[in-house]
Amino acid sequence: MIVNRGSLANKDYWIPDIDEQVLCLMMPNKSGLGLNEGFILGSFFRQRTHRRSEVLM
Repeated sequence: MIVNRGSLANKDYWIPDIDEQVLCLMMPNKSGLGLNEGFILGSFFRQRTHRRSEVLM
């Protein structure tokens, strides 16, 4: 699942690109068997990105 801003009347949609680094929150698996359910909280980057005004100059 992916956590998005808004629902109902104020919908917003975002899905990460392939190979994009994301931060996940995994729920505990009480049985210890199988896969855990998790949520993608957002993406992040490690390199400094330029503001749009810097790129256009």
